Amino acid sequence: MSLEFTTEQIGEVAVVVLRGHLDASSAPNLDAALREHAASTPLVLDLSALDYTSSAGLRVVLAAAKRSAAAHGKFAIGGAHGTVQQVLDISGFSSMLAVHPSRDEALAAVR
Repeated sequence: MSLEFTTEQIGEVAVVVLRGHLDASSAPNLDAALREHAASTPLVLDLSALDYTSSAGLRVVLAAAKRSAAAHGKFAIGGAHGTVQQVLDISGFSSMLAVHPSRDEALAAVR
């Protein structure tokens, strides 16, 4: 399965919704899309429909968070579940980044 992503603008917040598998083949496209948002707006990654992420996907997420922080922006992740949540936990991302149980909580955190 491949990765699909869409961007929704909710007020001043860009919400990027990920679906499918985030891996080495899909990571560059997502990275390019996230570069457009991280420096200019609060950014939320909605992972509620993401089934898998590899270390390449984690690198893209971390890079987006760092770009956002460098631009004094706000960044949050919401809705991760199952193996994606486990990967975030095991890799330490859950403690390094703002990871919330739901999209709504992630939105509230960046507003």
